[in-house]
Amino acid sequence: MDHPLRRPEEILAYRSLKQILAAKPRSLWTVGPKDNALTAMRLMAEKNIGLVVVMEHGAIAGILSERDCVRRLVLAGKVSRTYSGSGHHGPRSYQN
Repeated sequence: MDHPLRRPEEILAYRSLKQILAAKPRSLWTVGPKDNALTAMRLMAEKNIGLVVVMEHGAIAGILSERDCVRRLVLAGKVSRTYSGSGHHGPRSYQN
């Protein structure tokens, strides 16, 4: 067998951000520490990605995910409590 089965704890073992980034040679999209959550969300939507790396002075300062941004915007009251959108089955409106 070329690829032996691994235990879940081996698959999910801690890996540093540098190791994760090294394994994914695709483009790396970044924001700065002074960029706001909405700016990060717009970049993630435009690039169809779920995470950006925060860079400061040429070094990795952290990461920011869609979940982080949404949580920050919702908790700050920056998002409407009413969602109006259209899906495959026609327009819908959802309220909290």
